[in-house]
Amino acid sequence: MIVIISLLLILAFIMLLIDLIKPKIIKLNSRKKVLSYGLPIIFVLFISGLIVAPELTPEQRADIEQKKLEKEQASIAKSQEEEREEKELKKQEKESAETAKAKPEKKEMEDPGRKEKQKKLDEENKKKETQPEEFKEEQKGIEQEKRNKEKKEQFKNKLIIFDVKKVARKKQDEVNKILGKPSKVETGKWRLYGTENKTDYTMNYYKKDKIEILFIEGIAARIRLNLSNEEYFNGDNTPRNLQYLGLTAKDTDDYIMQETPKEDFPTYVYENFNNFYRVKIGLWLGSDVGFVHVITDERYR
Repeated sequence: MIVIISLLLILAFIMLLIDLIKPKIIKLNSRKKVLSYGLPIIFVLFISGLIVAPELTPEQRADIEQKKLEKEQASIAKSQEEEREEKELKKQEKESAETAKAKPEKKEMEDPGRKEKQKKLDEENKKKETQPEEFKEEQKGIEQEKRNKEKKEQFKNKLIIFDVKKVARKKQDEVNKILGKPSKVETGKWRLYGTENKTDYTMNYYKKDKIEILFIEGIAARIRLNLSNEEYFNGDNTPRNLQYLGLTAKDTDDYIMQETPKEDFPTYVYENFNNFYRVKIGLWLGSDVGFVHVITDERYR
């Protein structure tokens, strides 16, 4: 029965809408009359539906009550969870604030003079800002010189340029394999030491004249490495220039210091050194360019 009443109610509602749009369909002249007939019919059908609607069974009522109760419990649990999370968040924020507050105190205890140091540093910075331009330029020059010196030391401490032991007394072909093709070649006659005999020689220049090798009797007899001002060690460090040729001078090695016009930079001469007749280290006269000169045997001196 409830189904029939529901269908009639839906049909009445649809007819009411149609009649409101076009009242003449059911031969009523105005919308007012449509409402006067339609609304009471819908009301009667609605009340009839309520009357004939079956009552809920105890099981259905219990089920509805259970769902309602579960919904309320879920809402309460959600509220409690949100409240708990909020309390936890506040607790963490409080702990973080206390930790952040404790750190400076700990730092202050570890370094009681920190404020004094910072004050001194601030005073120095303020003093620098108020210094005259001339002093600032002077300081700038000193710092630049310091950087250049550090760069120079780094350059000096690099690996050897070539191992002279692998080149000395070798033929040109063997030397060229090690040093590459010479950039310039000169030829001439050389008088061997202690004789009147002259023999042909070839002077090869390698690495843009950085390395000069004199070939006498077909072998590398005299070898010279030219060093720039940045590379050259002077003063008490002069023996360190041997490292560029893969050589090392020990404190027990004998050497002769030859005075030159540059009194601050004498020439070091090692005799019978590392199986070579003579090794000489010095500066070219009138310049800051240095050299290491190796003479393999006495006859080629």
